[in-house]
Formats: sequence, C-alpha cells, structure tokens
Amino acid sequence: MGSRLAPVALWGEELAIDASLKAFCACPIPKNENTVATITHEDIGEDLRRIVISGALDTAGTNDVSAGLHELAAAPKRGVIVDLSSVAYAASIAIGQLITCAQSVKARGGHMVLLASGTGSVMTTLKMGAIDQVIPVFQFAHEAHVGALRGF
Repeated sequence: MGSRLAPVALWGEELAIDASLKAFCACPIPKNENTVATITHEDIGEDLRRIVISGALDTAGTNDVSAGLHELAAAPKRGVIVDLSSVAYAASIAIGQLITCAQSVKARGGHMVLLASGTGSVMTTLKMGAIDQVIPVFQFAHEAHVGALRGF
C-alpha cells in the first residue's frame, strides 16, 4: 500500500504531498559546521604577523572574526599576512572587512597581503572582484612573507 497524500496549500493551489515528504520538509536544517569562522595568529620574528582565518566568511562568520582581525592587524608589525587558505567561502561583507583592515595597516605604515589557495573559491572571488588589485594576493606562503615585508 502506498503512503497517503496530504493536501497542502501552495501559492493559492491545493497540492497533494506525501506525508513523509511533509515531515521531511518540517525538519530543521542541520547547521553546517563551516558557518563558524575562527581566527588565530602567529608572530614570525619581530616584523611579521600571520593571521589565520578558517571556516566560512558569510555574514555570521565575518561577524565572528571581524573584531579579532582588526585587533590583530593593529599590532606594531611591519608586515601582516592574512591567511585565507582554510576559508571555504568569502562573502562581500568579508571582502569589505579585509579592505578596511588593509587600509588601516597601510595608514600606520605597514603592509598587508592575503594568502589564498590558487584553485579555491576564495581566490576566484578575489580575482573576479579585482581585490587583488587593492590588496596583494599570494598563492604561496613564502611569496606572501616576502610581499608583506618588502611592501609587495
């Protein structure tokens, strides 16, 4: 015997939906673990700081790390690398925070660069939005270190 169809109103029309599908649609969507963003850092010598962000930089993720990003980038280091290699996604709000942060670092006489996977969606976003013309973006850590310390 087949399952019983339940009538459901949708856009002014009554549709028949299987009861199991109706139950499935009522279930909450599980939270994606990538929606949580984290931020850490390491100081590399006297003049260089590497800030590592991981997770997804959607609105919630950006809000999670924004204050920490600005605080860590404000340290009196000549070079700042923001490592986005472990970021799954970067929304426009995240890109805006990166630009603001880079401007603050530049205003105090420092240099900020980004490190991103060359084949990842974040690199594609940075290139397509021409962010790499505003903030230098590197695919390899050693290039990012040199770029941050030498001023690109």
